[in-house]
Amino acid sequence: MQVSMPQMGAPQMPYVQPPYVQPPYVQPPYVQPPMMQQPAMPQMHYTPPAPPMVTPPQVTLAPVAVSPPKSSNTLLIVIFCLLAFLAGGIIVYLLVRPK
Repeated sequence: MQVSMPQMGAPQMPYVQPPYVQPPYVQPPYVQPPMMQQPAMPQMHYTPPAPPMVTPPQVTLAPVAVSPPKSSNTLLIVIFCLLAFLAGGIIVYLLVRPK
């Protein structure tokens, strides 16, 4: 193992310790003053009542014949609503347009 020696003629800077910097002041956390303890309340031991045992009723359903679905007028109702909306828009346009 070799230890290298500093070479002659190489300038060496002397170690200068940096100036002391004081750490910033940190305010200690707020501590509440001790509060007087209240006397202990008497403990009441409560046991909830047991839930009643309920047996589901035995229901037997007779087979029901499936009837065909009733015809729905949903499409006619939708068309009527759209026509009413369009007519209302036309009336508002005619009343508001500049003369």
